[in-house]
Amino acid sequence: MMDEAADCEFWRARLHGAAANGIVRDVIVLPQTASTQDAARQHGLRSGVMVATLEQTAGRGRFGRRWRDSGRDGLAVTFVLPRDRPQRWAIAAAVAAANAIEAASNITVGIKWPNDILAPDGRKIAGVLVEQTGGFAVIGIGVNVHQQDWPPDLADRAVSLLQLGANPERIDLAVALLKSVASAHSRTDQELQDDFMLRDMLTGRLGLIRSGGDIIRGRIQRIEPMRGLSVRDSSGCEVWIDAEIASIERWGSQVR
Repeated sequence: MMDEAADCEFWRARLHGAAANGIVRDVIVLPQTASTQDAARQHGLRSGVMVATLEQTAGRGRFGRRWRDSGRDGLAVTFVLPRDRPQRWAIAAAVAAANAIEAASNITVGIKWPNDILAPDGRKIAGVLVEQTGGFAVIGIGVNVHQQDWPPDLADRAVSLLQLGANPERIDLAVALLKSVASAHSRTDQELQDDFMLRDMLTGRLGLIRSGGDIIRGRIQRIEPMRGLSVRDSSGCEVWIDAEIASIERWGSQVR
């Protein structure tokens, strides 16, 4: 327990120092929590708060999907910031996560629209969840850091930074995330979209996209990061899918 308390205080001090004069004004570090998203609410939503934990046990992703936690091998943080268009925060957080991961690991990553962070081979390294309530955006970021094995259902879809040859300390990655989220918050829509498209891994690929209650199969023709994407379906028709209701269920080969 003493080591745990010391670790929490060490993390808090590092993060608080990195937050000086930025959009984050308060840092909460928990030894364990089910979800940093829920912990942010339990501590009273206040803009400018970052919640981090040494161990998350029941994280979640977009559309209520489960985020597979793995003891203290992964990193989970949540930022409470001013409410904005959800599509803007989704793209800003994805760009921030990608920049932070590259800064902390020297591994080049891509983004699967809207906010999954992928290794060059398409395996998932990190995910983002943006939930808005009242005047606040509650932005959760989960990163696979030190995992070395996966359950069978994830073995070919997930990867950690360690498995890719990097071994950053989780606190160093948390500091990088704090700085990167603060930077993304101050950037224009066009700057964020340009950065996003440099890492886009979907355009030109076959995909199965859920749009509300419909399933659309086709080739992804064009992505407008904060608006949605255009898909050419099997009949040759081009279908526009709005970001608010779109979910990429599966995706396939790149056009050559």
